[in-house]
Amino acid sequence: HLGKKNKYLVTIANLLTGKPIHILPNDKQQTLRTFLRDLPDTVKDTVEEVCIDMRKSFLTAVAKELPRTRIVIDHFHVIQDANRRVNEARKIEEDVEEKINGNGPRKIPWKLLSRNKEDLKGNQEKLIGYYCHMFPAVAIFYACKEKLRDIYKAQTKQEAERLLKTLIVEMKRSEYAELGLWAKSLTFYSPYILNYFDNQTTNAVTEGLHRKFKLIQRQAYGFRNPEVYA
Repeated sequence: HLGKKNKYLVTIANLLTGKPIHILPNDKQQTLRTFLRDLPDTVKDTVEEVCIDMRKSFLTAVAKELPRTRIVIDHFHVIQDANRRVNEARKIEEDVEEKINGNGPRKIPWKLLSRNKEDLKGNQEKLIGYYCHMFPAVAIFYACKEKLRDIYKAQTKQEAERLLKTLIVEMKRSEYAELGLWAKSLTFYSPYILNYFDNQTTNAVTEGLHRKFKLIQRQAYGFRNPEVYA
């Protein structure tokens, strides 16, 4: 993120060397397509895999300009999307309790729901059980998020594919429309989610660069020229 007008840049990095390659001036699909199209053929032929955010515009750009490249959706962003959907369910349940049922403001602790199951401490697991019992919709979304996380523990791509298909079927059978939309999204992205299991490629390198960029921004009280980060 650069500047006060919600301007987002795109970082392109070499996941093997950990070094930035280029900083695109915006996150538009055409900007990314132009960059990829202008790469020399000798470079394009060496690109075996590209890891991207869970974003259709990035997916389309890479698929069109690097058609022989395997695309991986970064697993961090898959889980980030899942947490966002759990949070939306939480907000709806809070509104229902306060505005429809007239029970006054009921705050469901979001940070607790976003914690990984294995990282829960003390009585946190009991608290989650309590809130899931009180709010069945939140319980279902939370359970789907944890099942999605468990898929990344699969030993093989075939096992992960089976688990993902099972989860999608469960979502589609739910009475909650939002779960159906989530299932539709996972169905669309599933080939690229499962590509993770070929080499376990992630965008950790890129995220690490972003942390460095933010540190530079704070120390310099904000850079407005994206070229300084490269």
